[in-house]
Amino acid sequence: MRTYAEQFGEFTVNLDYKDLSSDHIRSVKLHILDTLGVCFACSTLPYAQILIDIIRKEGIGEESTVISFGDKLPVRAAAFMNGSLAHGYNFDDTHIQAIVHPTAIIMPTVFSLGERGKIDGKTALTAITAGLEIVIRLGLGAPTMVQRGIDPNPACGVFGAVAAAGKILDLSPDQIAAAMGISGVMASGSMEWEADGSWSWCVQAGWAAQGGILAAQMAKKGFSGPPTILEGKQGFYNAFAGTGNYELKKLNQDLGQIWETAGLAYKAYPACQGTQAYIDCALMIRRDYDIDPDQIDKIECKVGKLIGIRLCEPAEVKVTPPNPDSAQTSIPYTVSAALIEGRVGIPEVSGDKIRDPKILSLARKVKITVDTAYDEGMAVRGWVKVWMKDGKQFVKEVNTSKGSPENPYTERDVMEKFMSNATMVLPEAKANKLAESVISMDELSDISKLMKLCKK
Repeated sequence: MRTYAEQFGEFTVNLDYKDLSSDHIRSVKLHILDTLGVCFACSTLPYAQILIDIIRKEGIGEESTVISFGDKLPVRAAAFMNGSLAHGYNFDDTHIQAIVHPTAIIMPTVFSLGERGKIDGKTALTAITAGLEIVIRLGLGAPTMVQRGIDPNPACGVFGAVAAAGKILDLSPDQIAAAMGISGVMASGSMEWEADGSWSWCVQAGWAAQGGILAAQMAKKGFSGPPTILEGKQGFYNAFAGTGNYELKKLNQDLGQIWETAGLAYKAYPACQGTQAYIDCALMIRRDYDIDPDQIDKIECKVGKLIGIRLCEPAEVKVTPPNPDSAQTSIPYTVSAALIEGRVGIPEVSGDKIRDPKILSLARKVKITVDTAYDEGMAVRGWVKVWMKDGKQFVKEVNTSKGSPENPYTERDVMEKFMSNATMVLPEAKANKLAESVISMDELSDISKLMKLCKK
């Protein structure tokens, strides 16, 4: 029997653009557009300036464009930088059940290698599809690895980056399997950044992108790697998820017939997916009951024990976030910001706003109740109750957060989000031109034409 890495290699090599439906292609384009917008927004953050200052001094070679900044860098350096931009605001798409953010990894992988190789748009879309599908399926195989402190995004993401890179580099199925074996030593993702909101989590997508490219390049030259990397005794799942804590059938069940990419969700707010439904609830309470936030006595949020409670602890970090990353991964903070401000956008989770005394005072009034019913559906459900000082009580429950497949974004929603993010850096006319290029990228003979529009 072929190993799972070998099966992924065969799937990737055999995948052809003509196998993809027009609806699937349109969806992938919209996720690319969404992710590009996030890259522009994140390029304004302090961590991005630190990274670009470092990367500019590493290596020589004008191969691939760094989004927003416009530098031309060696392909792996550009992939690292673009992946790090794509995941910085926690505003990129996510597959809720798999707990991965695959477009932030796969898009930079394909655009960086593809620009250097001058590939056409159809090839890029096919490679992105292969990479996305593999990242998601690997995450679905063991979503509970987060309970061991392993972030599935970079851990699974490097294997998807291998597939996407392998498609562009024209690797054979066995070479892709070897590259996955090589990338097993690159798979990583400690979630200890949750303790204080450190910037280290911002680079996880970039690390996976550059690692996948390097592994594919090594395999192309004949470097070996174990094809049993996924299911082996000391392989990925036994090491990262633990014996008995994974389902290998998720990897190849209806592979190429059912597209798990259909389960990707957009983020309506620049915050962790687990906060999205709670923000929805808070905004609904403010809107529907026209409440005065100054008259709120207390707030209760019911959360699950798998994801929700992680966004409420440690309390001192989540109630008084020391930095934007902590604010973006806090239910008490984001719910309070929604009730006070009537919105949760980039300004509400960055800069001096995270020290706003009114928001922090309200966050201290949030009581967290663990209810395992909110583990169902993973991170799409939310429940918020507000008690007013006059005794009135208001409750809202959301079973499918805005942007999830069950409560989907429209194309207009995606475009509005992209324009809002991209115009933080680009003039409106240039942002519109970039959007048009992405939507018609299957007509491009060379994706470097699209990348030229990704500069300030």
